[in-house]
Amino acid sequence: MWSGASIGSTPFGFGTPVAAPEPATKGPALSRYINPGSGEYEIDPIAGQFADMPSIRQRVLLIAKTELGSSTALPDLGIRRPKKIDQAIEARMRAEILRAFNRLTTIERVIEIKSIEIVKLSSGRLAWTMEWIDLTTFDPATSEQKYQGIL
Repeated sequence: MWSGASIGSTPFGFGTPVAAPEPATKGPALSRYINPGSGEYEIDPIAGQFADMPSIRQRVLLIAKTELGSSTALPDLGIRRPKKIDQAIEARMRAEILRAFNRLTTIERVIEIKSIEIVKLSSGRLAWTMEWIDLTTFDPATSEQKYQGIL
């Protein structure tokens, strides 16, 4: 009985299928870009979609900006804010920052912290700067990063 298809044809047509090109990769895994100043996601003005940032940089930003215990989903995420500022505050905050980033530095080994600087401000608060290297990026121009925050 005739099925309506030409003799020798298949639902896929004749010949060899054309292979689709490999999708372009942007390097390391990307996540939504978070503006460090506002904490908001940003839209790429050209693409009209959420902007991207490397996932390791996003994780560092989230750890640095989250107060320890403020996330019910991840209660160990973040930095414990100081209760009082005294002579030992710099050493305590350096140890707290290292504790907060322990998972990324020691367990997963995806970042290396180069330096941590703590400065007492005249307002009674602390400013801190952490220079770090993204070990998942093999481009020296983009692997070295710096985060600055105020506690």
